[in-house]
Order: sequence, then C-alpha cells, then structure tokens
Amino acid sequence: MAVQQGTPQDDVLVGNSADDPNVVYGLGGNDRLYGTGGVDSLYGGDGNDRLDGRGADYGGFTLNDYLEGGRGDDLYFVRENQDYIYELDDEGVDSVLSFSLYYSLGGNIENLSLAGGARWGYGNDLDNIINGNSSENYIAAGGGADAFSGADGADLIRGGTGNDWIRGGTGADFLAGEEGADKFAYYTVTESLVGDRDIITDFTGLASGTPASERDRIDLHRIDADSSTAADDAFRFLGTAAFTGRAGELRIVAETLEVVDPNPDWFWPTEPIVYTTAGYIVEGDVTGDGMADFQLAVATGGVLLAGDFSL
Repeated sequence: MAVQQGTPQDDVLVGNSADDPNVVYGLGGNDRLYGTGGVDSLYGGDGNDRLDGRGADYGGFTLNDYLEGGRGDDLYFVRENQDYIYELDDEGVDSVLSFSLYYSLGGNIENLSLAGGARWGYGNDLDNIINGNSSENYIAAGGGADAFSGADGADLIRGGTGNDWIRGGTGADFLAGEEGADKFAYYTVTESLVGDRDIITDFTGLASGTPASERDRIDLHRIDADSSTAADDAFRFLGTAAFTGRAGELRIVAETLEVVDPNPDWFWPTEPIVYTTAGYIVEGDVTGDGMADFQLAVATGGVLLAGDFSL
C-alpha cells in the first residue's frame, strides 16, 4: 500500500503504485487527487477538490475506488459505476462526471454529468442538475427540483416528483415531467424539428384546472420567432387557426398521438411500450412561409392555451 499526504496548499497528488492500493490525503487547499491501476482511496479534506480514481483492473475483474471529498464543492470523476463516493450533509455542492455506462448518484451529491460512453444517469432526492452527452441518454431523478439537459441524441428524461426544468436538446426526445409543476425549455427551433420532434408525455396545463403550483409550462421565449429581423422576437399564439404567412406564429393541431416509451422501467432497461393518447402538435413558423419550422408533440387531456407557453 502506497500512502501520500498533501499540504494545506493546493496540491496535485498522483498515486505512485500501478497495482497496489493507493491512499492519498489532500488535506487543506483545492487539491487534485489521482489514483492509478489499483483499488485506490482518495480523501480530499477541506477545499474544492477533484478526485479521480482512474479505474482499476485486476486479472480482467473491475475493481472499485473509494472517493471522499470532504468539505467544499468537490468534483468526482467516475470510471466504474461501483466506485464509492462518500459525502456528508452540508459539505458543499458536489458533482460527478461519469464515464461509466450507467451511474446513480449517492446521498448528499447534487450534480451529475455524463461523458464519454456513458448512457444512463440517475439522480437522487436532492435538487439535482443532470447533463447528458452526445449519446442517446436515459436520465432521471427522484424528488427535488431538478434541472435536466439532454444535449444531443434522442434522449429519455423523467423528472420525478419535484418542480423540474427539462431541456431535451437536439434529437427526438421523450420528455416526462411526472409530478410537480415542470417547465420544458427550448432554445432554438433545431431542438424539435418537423419529422424529428420531441414528445412531452404528461403535460398538465391551464385547462386541467389544477392549482398553479402543479401546472406545467412550455418555455419558448429563448427562440427567436422571426428569423428575418435582428431583434429577438416572441411568438404570437394563434390557437388552432392556420398560419397566415407571417413569421413568428405558433399554432396547435389536435391529434391522437402514438407514444413509444422506450424504457418504461425507471431504472433497468426494458422493452418499449407503445400506446395512443389525446394531444396536440405545436407548430412554429419562424420564416413566414406558412410552414412549420418547429414542431413538438404534447400529450395532454385538455386544450393547450396561450398561458401554457412562455412566448
């Protein structure tokens, strides 16, 4: 076993044993701690530390590292889903960058970002920030007011029980806010295109009669609704009326939607479920040619109203 100990300053410590366990203590300061090929234990101590066990392999068997950041806003690099992270309550806002195929946040860790070949990411009951990558991700959380960003790919995002903020990014995304007053955000028309559109599977809007604290919202205010002007224009909601040939119009079309839930189980990959439900196609014309440039499917039991959107 190789043991290293840092100083109260900002240290960079690298385990010096390729196969045997490394034990590395950062102590004070904003430290960077790295393991090697063995089963490593990294202790950050005080400060905003970065801990990376770098994975371990022994005779073809994957071994797992122990990472403990201590007080401060720590960043953990996870290579294997069984790497163990230990954090106490009130020790800072901590984040995980996961390269593992799937990873679930442990207790007292707030944020998760997927990198490399990671596909699945799961939050906890805190207010999580969960970011996907360019793969087709499945990201979900439990309680808390969570923020999800799917990035590229056809992602599946499940919000859980809190008031969540959900952005699918590019690709045909499956978005389920589940319980709470959720906000579905779009920044550009390319995030939900005609023929490659997102679906919101459980929208609860104004027409539902539910309290404001439980109503969802579709946020389009960051989209420039008129591409012919230099200004950042807002959409004009037409309801079910047809486009008139003016840029910046948003309309809805009632439709029976076919919903393909690619992974109905909250955690483990399962066979898709296909069903039909009432809903609307939301269409936006940003060029003024009377054709939809932006399209979004919304499953909902009531009509969509202007107040269901941030325009």
